Amino acid sequence: LKTNYGTLSSSQAQPLQSSSAALIFHPHASPPNNHETSEHTSFSFYLVLMGPRWKGKGSEAKALADPMSKIVLQLQSSLIKSEAQGLLCGCSVLLGTDAQEADLLNRSCFGVPITTAEKSKQWFQLGMEEAFYLHYSLKCLMIVDENKHLMNDEQLWLYMKSKKETFPDFYKAYSHLRMKNWVVMSGVRYGVDFVAYRHHPALIHSEFAVLVLSPEEENGCWHGNSRLRTWSDIHCTTRLCGGVVKTLLVLNISRNGDNAITPSCTEKFTVYEYTIARWLPERCREDHMVVKSKTSDCTVAEDGTNMQVPSKVLGTPPIEEG
Repeated sequence: LKTNYGTLSSSQAQPLQSSSAALIFHPHASPPNNHETSEHTSFSFYLVLMGPRWKGKGSEAKALADPMSKIVLQLQSSLIKSEAQGLLCGCSVLLGTDAQEADLLNRSCFGVPITTAEKSKQWFQLGMEEAFYLHYSLKCLMIVDENKHLMNDEQLWLYMKSKKETFPDFYKAYSHLRMKNWVVMSGVRYGVDFVAYRHHPALIHSEFAVLVLSPEEENGCWHGNSRLRTWSDIHCTTRLCGGVVKTLLVLNISRNGDNAITPSCTEKFTVYEYTIARWLPERCREDHMVVKSKTSDCTVAEDGTNMQVPSKVLGTPPIEEG
């Protein structure tokens, strides 16, 4: 099916480039542009782009001129050059920076600034996932313990696992989004694990409320998040996300039998992306549009119609292209 956004077919579907895109289809209706589907497709469908919610005029242009991937590279280079060291303190890491690094940390949305009496340095408090991402994935931050001893990858990994049992799953989810150039911040205000922005929160509203789940058991014990295990929880969460105009994104982390002893184990993890939305009866009241839901393997209509589509529903933000 040819659309204004590219060509889609049941035999060779293209990954959705917009995080706000929805694939809508109906087994009996034709797309609004009256294009016929290919002979390999048994039903009609078209792409609806809801679009990001930018804050004010010029915000999108600013994001295009200064992509997040570029800012993170500048931060990485600056921290490596200064041989930055963070101090491990409980469940967070404290990092003292100069004015340039403070600006880059603010622009790339790593850490929370801390107000102190010290004027020569600006201090930031990094969460465990943020600190380990800078340390292990970007390799631009060294971390020392309370005795000023430098910690290696394995020591830091085991320490963070001891503080947070689900740290391996949360770190995989965090790094999965960050590597796609999404800005990832705490979602505690919205009752979720993270929220994802396509650029700095000063320029755009977050598009996804993210829950990190794990479907596996380890040594007979459930080690994942217990959310969304009842219909009432699913309904409450989707209602909340709808109220704050966000899409609920579930990242299901499969460890594939790995015991997660070392950080390299995350390379064996598999991330399954799902978006979940409320079913609205009025949308089908006159047999018009069929509400869809996504799974890792297919897009399924409420009447049972389904089609194989890419399992990856969250791609790199379009503003990073080029």
